[in-house]
Amino acid sequence: MTIDVHVKRLDEIFPEEIDEIMEDTMVQLFVVHPATEQEIESVQQEAMRHNGIYYTVPYRLRELSAQKCIGYKIGPDDRIDPDIPEQKAIFVDESDLTPQLEAQLREASLQGIILNPTRIHPKLKHFLLSFGSETLEHFEAEAVASLTMDALVLESGYPD
Repeated sequence: MTIDVHVKRLDEIFPEEIDEIMEDTMVQLFVVHPATEQEIESVQQEAMRHNGIYYTVPYRLRELSAQKCIGYKIGPDDRIDPDIPEQKAIFVDESDLTPQLEAQLREASLQGIILNPTRIHPKLKHFLLSFGSETLEHFEAEAVASLTMDALVLESGYPD
């Protein structure tokens, strides 16, 4: 199954053409990362209408998570509660991954995905790297070849 773990936001075209997008890209599931309460509400509605749409919520707005929310998007200023439900994945953009945040993620033994990676993160053993056309250019072929396929996921950055 192919999953796009980094749809930045839904535009007016995406929900209307999701079936065609799925057929053209062979992606079956899309994870959207809304940033505001209004965006979360809109994505929740679209997720309920379409089987292939799931979403995260910013960690600071985690109380807004509902059905089809698969995780929390962590920012650089978030203080992580070690009691995050195990069924929720952590999504963190590499640009937000400070040494302090990385230490928190390791200490809490959380699992998740690093978005927009530019390097391998061996200390975050329970985190997958999301690769897309814009991120692969940062890696040498040997570095990518050293990773197992189960350590990688797909990101598009749609609609950019």
